[in-house]
Amino acid sequence: MLGFFQKYQKAFFIFVTFLIIASFAFAGVFDTYMTYDGRSKDRKVGENIDGSPIMQSTMQHLSRFIATDCKDMDKGVIPNLCNDGVIRNDLLANGIAELIVEEYFDYMKEDLANRLDRVKNYRGYENPEALFINARFAWEQFVPSFTKEWEFLKTQEHASVETFSHLCTLYQQSAICPPELIRRVLAQYTKQATWVKQDPYLQYADMALFGFHSLSDWFGPHFVELSASFILNVAKCAELKGFYVTKEEAQANLVRNFEQSLEKMGKKNAITMHEHLRTIGMDEKSAIEAWRAVLLFRKILQTAGYATFEDMLPYKDFAAFANEEFVIHKYEWPESLHLKTGQDLIDFEVYLYAISGNLNRLSLPDSILPIEKVAELAPLLVQSFYRMNIASVTLDEVGLRAPLKAVLDWQLESNHWDLLVYTFPFLEKANTIAERFQILEKMSSSNRVKMDQFARREWAKKQPELIAKMLQEKQGAETKVSIAKDWISISEIENPRELATLIESAAEGDCIVKELLERYSDRDLTFYRFTNIAKESDTHILTFQEAKDLGVMGLVSDRFLETEYKKMRSKHPSLFQSKDGEWKYFATVKEEIAKIVFSDLLKKMGKEKETLANYANYRLEKIANDALASIKKNQEAVWLMDQSNDNVMNQFKLIKKMSLIQRTTKDEWMLNQVFTMNPNDWSPVYVPADGNVSFFYFEKRQTSSEPILEQITLGQEMIAQDAQRYVAKMVLSKSCLQIPMKEL
Repeated sequence: MLGFFQKYQKAFFIFVTFLIIASFAFAGVFDTYMTYDGRSKDRKVGENIDGSPIMQSTMQHLSRFIATDCKDMDKGVIPNLCNDGVIRNDLLANGIAELIVEEYFDYMKEDLANRLDRVKNYRGYENPEALFINARFAWEQFVPSFTKEWEFLKTQEHASVETFSHLCTLYQQSAICPPELIRRVLAQYTKQATWVKQDPYLQYADMALFGFHSLSDWFGPHFVELSASFILNVAKCAELKGFYVTKEEAQANLVRNFEQSLEKMGKKNAITMHEHLRTIGMDEKSAIEAWRAVLLFRKILQTAGYATFEDMLPYKDFAAFANEEFVIHKYEWPESLHLKTGQDLIDFEVYLYAISGNLNRLSLPDSILPIEKVAELAPLLVQSFYRMNIASVTLDEVGLRAPLKAVLDWQLESNHWDLLVYTFPFLEKANTIAERFQILEKMSSSNRVKMDQFARREWAKKQPELIAKMLQEKQGAETKVSIAKDWISISEIENPRELATLIESAAEGDCIVKELLERYSDRDLTFYRFTNIAKESDTHILTFQEAKDLGVMGLVSDRFLETEYKKMRSKHPSLFQSKDGEWKYFATVKEEIAKIVFSDLLKKMGKEKETLANYANYRLEKIANDALASIKKNQEAVWLMDQSNDNVMNQFKLIKKMSLIQRTTKDEWMLNQVFTMNPNDWSPVYVPADGNVSFFYFEKRQTSSEPILEQITLGQEMIAQDAQRYVAKMVLSKSCLQIPMKEL
């Protein structure tokens, strides 16, 4: 059979080509005959608002012309590059289309019901192997409100004017994300999810929202016909009012639209307007006549819109009110003292005790203990800072340089095999190399990996030259290192005191120590190269913020509370013993311990709270009230942060800053407070959940001068749309739109 078709394929090709050409020729001649000769069926299908006839050809041409526009660059739809969006911009955007649908809803109901069913049942593209890669997710990224509109339509049981309204919104949003953009986004998601296979169906799937491409798909063919009939009636109204548009004007406007569309597509001069009109089934004469009706329609609507006048005075008054500013001076604690959690409160109280020697004191320290005493109470809070370049190489990294043969040879040696048997109990003793090799060959892959890693590490320990070479190859990084007694900020170091002593000596210029630090290791697991060592700060007491940033404040607090726990267990056995008589773990009773240790402080705060977190926010409230009373008496300098070098004492001072609060400010407690105040007045102390205890001084009111042109323009657009809808209502009330397609 296949041979038969191959033998006569040329004859089949010629025959099929002849049939296609003949059918097109016949269809063209028949259409011309039916439309334009003396026996033409072009007939009256309705009446304009003035009683003049609406001819079938006029209705057909306008419906065909406005059915698509230059934004319909969609698969399966031929865009009309001469139409700049008459339905999209002049009917849908300003709400006139809703008026038309409301007036003729019975005629549109069936079309809208079909679209509503399609929307409810629509799923869209989903990757079969990863359902999270789907078209809906991509849509939500670009148009967040898309889900809200879709979900509303799903809740509707029957089609209504609201159905059209929400479909209209989704149609407008669909122009933001063309289907091909969604396709590219999904392809990118698939590439990023490396474990997901590429779906070959993705390049062919219909990515148009709900599978709707044209206006007819979105709203039904009757909507386009109603729109065309409405435009013709409004155009006739425009002529009766004295508006006119010449054919030359309509032609020039069409040419401009066409050229602008080609330019946006990047295909200037790719096709002539005459050729393009033929693709949508129109000639230039019928297109000009159709566009002339559109321009008349636009003239009367635009005139109604532009004729509205917007008074500037109300906007000035509104802007003066909305943009009124309140000049205030805010007093607040540094961010480090914004206590939010129970751990913040514990850290703060332990810190105060360590630097001042006072426990459960409600006020802030007025003096600091000598540095030696602080180092005795909390060694981690007394540190010095160094800056240096640090490079490191682990034994595992060095072991990766071992050749496979070297690893195998190391494992097969008798003394090494004894070490392996001791380390890995699943191994058996073997006397010969052949026996050891057989055991390795039969070993599971997971056990073999463990053995190889161990062997590489042991091999690397005997390669000092390779270690030194790899250290030199590493660039390293500029690092700030902090040193305290028996502690260093390099976490991997097992003997921090030894390394700290070496770094201190190197910083002072000890050449022998510098050379030693170029290849340093205290456990022979990680090797370091410390170079360019320089002292950044002398030994000093850390501020509360520095201690938290370095991660030592939590260690200091835990050490303090663990010591107190050992002291208090005998006094409170019922609280800290489990049922079997064992002492509870420190971590499980930490908050109860803190409540007992700081019980006097909590009583002084005068607020009974369930948890330490509830106390934390109010820790500085009384002190802020004391500061407010003192500042009112012109004693501000005592409470404000200054430029001194005493960072430890300075951290307990207030920060003052001027702020401008407007009526449009959101989520600002000062805005609500300032409305009840007069200038030159003080606010009460405010205690928020974020721990930023503060108060402010209200200096004055003032009006900011901001341009109001944008607000005026927006107001004019809104009033213009109202005026256009009023004109549309008048036309709809005085005319009966004709829907001739039903009769054809």
